[in-house]
Amino acid sequence: MSETLSKARKSQARSADRRSFIGGSDARIIMGKDEAALVRLRREKRGEGEPQDLSGNLIVQLGLVTEDLNRRWYEANTGQVITDIQRRVHHRLLHFALSWDVDTSFGATKS
Repeated sequence: MSETLSKARKSQARSADRRSFIGGSDARIIMGKDEAALVRLRREKRGEGEPQDLSGNLIVQLGLVTEDLNRRWYEANTGQVITDIQRRVHHRLLHFALSWDVDTSFGATKS
């Protein structure tokens, strides 16, 4: 029973954390053309709906395990150094009419 409770608490913590920033999967929805997905995301970020379970999404899971490889490959092939990895940047999204942090999972480069 305590294992189930622990999993529930972890799930709640992940849900609260996902509401506090916009990650790569969210950016794809925001920039896409799927209005229903955008409305679902808006409701999720406002705490009006449950967050989408991305644990079974292959693209998301591959992204999680290849982040370091992708950064090293990019640096080696462009000569640019990536900084601010996994830094959350405060950003105002007027479309959502709320303040959100943007997750810079891949990092930033200096031009």
